[in-house]
Amino acid sequence: MAEDERRFIANYLSPFNQYLREFGVNDWQDPRHYYDYVAAFKEGYKPDLWETLPNEDRNEDILQAVSGKRTGKQMTPQEAVEFYLGSYMWSDKFKKPGHPVPPKE
Repeated sequence: MAEDERRFIANYLSPFNQYLREFGVNDWQDPRHYYDYVAAFKEGYKPDLWETLPNEDRNEDILQAVSGKRTGKQMTPQEAVEFYLGSYMWSDKFKKPGHPVPPKE
């Protein structure tokens, strides 16, 4: 096995990359991600599935999606629900500067 292959496999199987895959994060360094996944991983944080959040939080997400604030594209309420189903929601604690929805006070 070539050294490049060994490095790729070791990286792919690393605990951090397994953590990212578990929660659907494809490219954690993509600037469109506004969360500090490294800090979340180090802390052992596990995000919640959107559908398990309290109604108040889900309704807030739907309103933001309908207005276009969250995604940049306005959606119907039904489209917003379909968009969020199966998504993991990360704590405000791990938001990076520039996140389109500031942390709750």
